Amino acid sequence: MKRASKIWAVNFPIYIIMCIFLLFSCSDDNNNATSGPEVSSNREVRIAVVLKKGDRQERVQRILDLARENITMARGGVVPSYEYYDEDTTTLASLAVELASREDIAAVVGCYDDQHTKTLAYECIKTDKTMFTFNTSQELARIFGEHGNYWGLSESDITQCEILLSIISKAANADVALLACDNEYGQTFVDWFAFQASEMGLNPVGIATYKDKSEIPDAYRKACASHPVFTLCVPNNAEEANIMYECTKMDDFAYWTMPFFTDRAYEPAILKNEGVMGLNLVADPTSGFSVIYKARFGEAPIHGEAELYDAIMLTCLASRYDEEHNLNNLNLAIGTLLYYHSDSQGGWMSGNMKQIFETIAEGGVPEVSGAVGKLDFDPKNYTLITHSTYDYWMVYEGKFLSLNYMKRSEGEHSSSPIVSWEWDKTYQQQFDEHMSDIGYPALTGNKAVIIAASGGWENYRFQADALEYYQMLRSAGYSDDDIILIMSDDLAQNANNPDKGVVRRSVDGDNLYKDVVVDYRLEDITYNDLAVIFSGKADVAHPEVLDSGTGDNVLFFWSSHGTQAGLALGNIYNVSGKQMARILQKMSNEQRFRKMMWIVEACYAGGVAKECEGIPGLLVMTAANANESSKADLWYAPYGVYITNRFTSSIISRLKSDPATSLRDLYNVAFTGTLGSHVTIYNADNYGNLYQNTMREFFRN
Repeated sequence: MKRASKIWAVNFPIYIIMCIFLLFSCSDDNNNATSGPEVSSNREVRIAVVLKKGDRQERVQRILDLARENITMARGGVVPSYEYYDEDTTTLASLAVELASREDIAAVVGCYDDQHTKTLAYECIKTDKTMFTFNTSQELARIFGEHGNYWGLSESDITQCEILLSIISKAANADVALLACDNEYGQTFVDWFAFQASEMGLNPVGIATYKDKSEIPDAYRKACASHPVFTLCVPNNAEEANIMYECTKMDDFAYWTMPFFTDRAYEPAILKNEGVMGLNLVADPTSGFSVIYKARFGEAPIHGEAELYDAIMLTCLASRYDEEHNLNNLNLAIGTLLYYHSDSQGGWMSGNMKQIFETIAEGGVPEVSGAVGKLDFDPKNYTLITHSTYDYWMVYEGKFLSLNYMKRSEGEHSSSPIVSWEWDKTYQQQFDEHMSDIGYPALTGNKAVIIAASGGWENYRFQADALEYYQMLRSAGYSDDDIILIMSDDLAQNANNPDKGVVRRSVDGDNLYKDVVVDYRLEDITYNDLAVIFSGKADVAHPEVLDSGTGDNVLFFWSSHGTQAGLALGNIYNVSGKQMARILQKMSNEQRFRKMMWIVEACYAGGVAKECEGIPGLLVMTAANANESSKADLWYAPYGVYITNRFTSSIISRLKSDPATSLRDLYNVAFTGTLGSHVTIYNADNYGNLYQNTMREFFRN
C-alpha cells in the first residue's frame, strides 16, 4: 500500500554547512543593500493584519518588522506598512466590512480562529480583496478556495490527519480512536479520520468530541471504550492536551492508549509530559528561515510566523508586478508569480528578493520561494498551498525533540479544497457476479418515498437533493400519488433566497421546485408518524401513505444529517437503525414490497443500514459507513450554502445518463465519485446478483 507521507532523511553535516552558508548569505545581503535609492522613494503597500495580540503580539510584531526590513533592503520600490488588529477584541464583523471595502488596503492577513477567518473571508470575497491565511480548517478552504482571492499558506488539516495516521500505521495495523474538540478545527479530523484510517489498514473503533474542557474525561471514555492501541488527540490548546494526557492514567478507566497530538498541543505547557508525541506545522528546514530566526531571536519560530512573512512578501512582490504590468488585479499578479514553482530555497531573504524585484522591473516573471519553503500553488484551480512541512516531535527531557520532518509525498493525496479532489481508494466492496439470482414476483408497479430530514437554509443541500429525486421520478413516469415527499419546504420563499420560488442543485440548473407536491412538512413528523406512513394504513392525520403491494418496487431516498446514534429527523429526533429495521421488517413480513432500494445520504449511515440486514428484498446503499461522515459537494457563494451532496451528485449523474445501469456499476460510480467516505452496500445477499439487477426496475419509462 502507498503511504501518505514521506520521511526526509537529512544529512546532518551537510545541513549544518548549509545553515552557516545561509546565515552568512543573509548577512551579506544586509551589508550589500546599503547602496541604492533612498527608502523614501519606495511606494507604501498597506496590509491589514488581523491576528491575536496578547502573548502572540511580540511574535507577530517581530515578523512584521523583519519583513519590512528585508523588503526595504531589497530595493524593489515598495515597502509594507501595517494596520494590526486584535482578532479577539475587535468587533470583527464591522472591521471585515471596512477592510474589504477600503481601496488603500492591498491585502488582509488573518486569522488564527476558524470563525474569525470565516467572518473575514465572507466580506473579502464580496470585493475580491486579497486575503492570506494560515488557518488549516478544510471547510474554510473548500468554501473560499475557488474564489481566487483566498490564499492559504498551509495545507488543510486533512493532510495533518493523514500524516499522523501514517505514523501510527507504520507502528502496527491496530485499533485507533479519535478524541477531538467540537469546532471547525476539530471537524476536519472528525470528517476524515475514519476514512483515512481504513485506507491505511487501521481499524477506527471510536470517535468522540467535546465542547468544553470539562467534558474531556467523558469524551475520552467514549472514544476509548473499545480499548484502542492509539488515540489521535485534537485539542484546542496545550491546556486541553494536558487534560487528555492525564485521562490516559485515570484510575476508573485502567487502560493505556498511546496519544498522538495535533499541532495546537505544541506549546510550552505540554512540556511537563515526558514522552508525549505529536505533529506541528513548520517552515521547510531547507528554506533557512528557522535557522536565521533562531539565531536572531533566540528561539524557534512557531506555526504562522513563516506564513505571515510570506504573506507580506507576496503582497509586496505582487503589488510591484501589478504596477509594472498594469493589471489592476493583485490576485492575478499573485497567481502569475506562483504559477512557476521554484526549486530554489531562501527566496524570502533580501538579496534574493532584490533579484526577484529586478526580474519584475525587466518585465519578466520570476520564480518565487518563501520562508515556508516551496510556494507550490495551482492558481488555475485553487489558492491553497499544496505542500506543507510537519515536524514530528516528542517531549524529551523537558524540551521539544524533532524526530523527523515530514511531507505528503509528491503526486499522492492532496488536501485541495476543490471537490474534484479524489483519494485513490483501495477498500472497495467486491460482489459475486456468479451468484444465483433470487426469484421475485412479477413487477406490477413502482412507489417511492423521499425524505429530506434536515431543514433550514443552512441545510439547503438535503432538500435540493430530495427535490432532484422527485423530479427525476416524475420524469420517469411516477405520478404524484406514487411518491410520498417529506421535507421542511422552507427554501423557495426563504428570506435568504435571492431567487424566490426557485430551488436548484447546480449553479445553472432547473428550478426543482416547479410543480412539487409536498405531502408532509418535516416539522410535523415523528418516528411514530413514519411508522404509520410506511404501514400503508391511512387515517385522518396521515391521508397519504405508502400503499405498496407484493408486486411493487419501492425506491426510498433519505437525505439528512446523521450521527452514530442514527439519522436526524428534524432538529429534535433521531431515528435509530433498530427503529428503521422494525418498520421495514414489518413491511417485508406483510409482503408489501417486491424489492426496495434504500439510498441514504447521511453521515454514519452505515450504522443504521447494518441493523436492517437480513430483510428479504431490501438493498441499502449509504454515502458513508458506520464510522464516517459524508461530504457536501458544491458551495454556492450567492446563497452562502452548499447546494448538493457529493454522493447524491454521483448517483443522479449516473441515473440520468443510464437509467438501466446495473447496481454493481451504480455502486462503482458512487464509490469512486464520492469525496472522503466509503460508499457501502448492505444486505446484497438478501437482494440478488448486483451484476444482473439494474435500476431499470425503478425507472421503467
